[in-house]
Amino acid sequence: MIVTLVAVTLLWQATPAPDARGKAEEQVRNAVIGANLAYAKNDLPVYWSFYGQDLTQFWPEGRVDLPTYKKQWEKFVKDGGRVEQADVNDLQIQLGPANDTAVASYLLTVTTRQPDGKVETTVMQETDVLVKRLGAWKVIHLHYSPAKSDRP
Repeated sequence: MIVTLVAVTLLWQATPAPDARGKAEEQVRNAVIGANLAYAKNDLPVYWSFYGQDLTQFWPEGRVDLPTYKKQWEKFVKDGGRVEQADVNDLQIQLGPANDTAVASYLLTVTTRQPDGKVETTVMQETDVLVKRLGAWKVIHLHYSPAKSDRP
């Protein structure tokens, strides 16, 4: 009987409460939306705050790390480029069992003004892997690739 009671108590303590799961999902949703709002506003200090220092990502051109991304994007903005608009659509969130890891996948419609003034709109497929560190959700990996143009 004592063994059963201990086992049930340990299982209960190890299983996150349903409201904790909903709270974690809301926090991840807010992090994804917040990062993309900062991206759309070209607010680089806020934008970078959503990323872990150990970020890796896959672009169509290949794998890059956070220092490489910062250098490239800051040069793009300094040269006169900017994001005009970034809209998150079809956001799906999958949480890990302890509610401290998540995968967020979505379509991102981005309108970008190039340094030469050319404006283009693209639809990208993005998948972000997030972990909760010191109370904040950080993107530690993302995959960013063009969506098929014939998507419904």
